[in-house]
Amino acid sequence: MRPPSKSWLKVRHATLERACDAAIEPLKPLYGVHLGACAIYLIGFAYLFSSDIPPEPTTITLTMLLVVAASGVLVPILTASVLTLHFANQKLRKLLNDYGNSTQIN
Repeated sequence: MRPPSKSWLKVRHATLERACDAAIEPLKPLYGVHLGACAIYLIGFAYLFSSDIPPEPTTITLTMLLVVAASGVLVPILTASVLTLHFANQKLRKLLNDYGNSTQIN
């Protein structure tokens, strides 16, 4: 069996780079959104269970409850998305590095 031609390897390398740029790079802000949702959830959770909530909740307390609940719903969804993004990025980078380093495409 013949080894792949240099032009085919260049096309494959360019395709993998384009896939990384088109699919992975626009989704990188998900990491920050996930971190923010986790921080809001943990801080709000700790505050609500460590402080005494008055019997008549104020608008600030109700708003805080809604924000903490919304971030609590977002955390598992964003965790799955961030993990998928991480593993896809890792796989594409591995393919890119394997073909780029082993064949010395120039």
